Amino acid sequence: MGKWRIIWLALFLLGAGAASVSAQSPLMFPPQTPSEYPPPGYSPYPSPGYPPPGYPGMGGYPNTMTNYPPVPWGAPIPGAPDPRIEMEKLDKQNKSPNPLIIPDGPNAFPDQESCIKDQGCYVNIGGMALMRNCLNGGGVVFQEPASARPGTSTFPNTVQPTALDYNDVHLNFNWGVRAAIGYRYDNAAVELSGYYIFGATSTATVSDKDSLFLPFGRYPPPLGISGGGNNTNVWLRVDQASILDNVSLANLEANYRVTVSQGAEILMGLRFLRLNEALSIVSNQDGLTVLNPPDTRFIDTYLVTTQTNIIGPQIGFELETPIAPWLVVGLASKALAGVNFYSVDIDVFRGDGFTALNNRRTSTTISGAVELGAYIDFLPLERMRVRAGYELLWLFNVPDAVNEVSYDISTNPFGSRQDHGNILFSGPFFEFSFLF
Repeated sequence: MGKWRIIWLALFLLGAGAASVSAQSPLMFPPQTPSEYPPPGYSPYPSPGYPPPGYPGMGGYPNTMTNYPPVPWGAPIPGAPDPRIEMEKLDKQNKSPNPLIIPDGPNAFPDQESCIKDQGCYVNIGGMALMRNCLNGGGVVFQEPASARPGTSTFPNTVQPTALDYNDVHLNFNWGVRAAIGYRYDNAAVELSGYYIFGATSTATVSDKDSLFLPFGRYPPPLGISGGGNNTNVWLRVDQASILDNVSLANLEANYRVTVSQGAEILMGLRFLRLNEALSIVSNQDGLTVLNPPDTRFIDTYLVTTQTNIIGPQIGFELETPIAPWLVVGLASKALAGVNFYSVDIDVFRGDGFTALNNRRTSTTISGAVELGAYIDFLPLERMRVRAGYELLWLFNVPDAVNEVSYDISTNPFGSRQDHGNILFSGPFFEFSFLF
């Protein structure tokens, strides 16, 4: 019995020693400093700073290696991509340009790798057409009463049928050119733009031998304007009469544009707008009577020429939204209010060059303009945009040539002085934009 007691005692002492050694194992009590971590090459285990792929939302791999200490914050996991390198790659991908994505910028152009970041120049060039709204006003040429033919005509005292009025003038589209140059940076741009609409004449004519008269015939004509035959008033017993209207427009503006949200920008700047209009009322008393050669002494023209020059600040906005990777629709509007330096000229002259009246007056007032347009952008290339649209341009508190007509020339040699008209223009436009 003594021998077995000694053996059991020895086994007990050996087991206690092994337990003591196991209690001191670093696998049970993790080291307290990074220098004490096991060397690289161990299997993946949880990392609080990096959720590995395949486990969205988790803090690390499933902790099956319970006998290993935690990985330092943000340390790379063996067998998995380095998080810092992956984030750098992702950041570069987000900054690379995609020509099929409309950027949040002032000119709908993506940043190009060849340009300075968030900077670049752009040029727009195209054409446009504008048509004036109908000429407001009543009759200009009337039928002579039957009692006036044949014989000496006097101005009738009763209402007569209208042979020609201002609305008979079929106004045409006047074509012109438009262009812009700008520099963009970050989410803003500075831009210089303008257009010019060439003058084109719209006309309407009526003919009826010795059967027409004009309201000018009610009043004494200017010195040197007289009729032929038995009619001393050149505006009675007329063979032919015409109304002609010629309009031209010029526009120059400098704007600062800034993007305020995705697909929306505002602009503010300075604008100069010029409108020239010439309205002629031509009477040919013997146009169907004396043909070869015509008697130019009895071809008389009453001409009103107005010039509007508005300069002042303007504000506006543009809204656009992509409906396809290559197609964008938009809406733009601008409002101008400024000082109008305008002039009105009244001229009366004969076909042979004799001028009976040549008066000009100038004045200053506050006028304005409102512009509204809708457009479609096509994006065929990385550095190119094609835009087509339609716009309205409304000018208010400006001299309107029709309103300046006064049939009593001797009393109103400078026109009617009604300088507070409104004129509306509308028409299509197109332009090509290039990014440099």
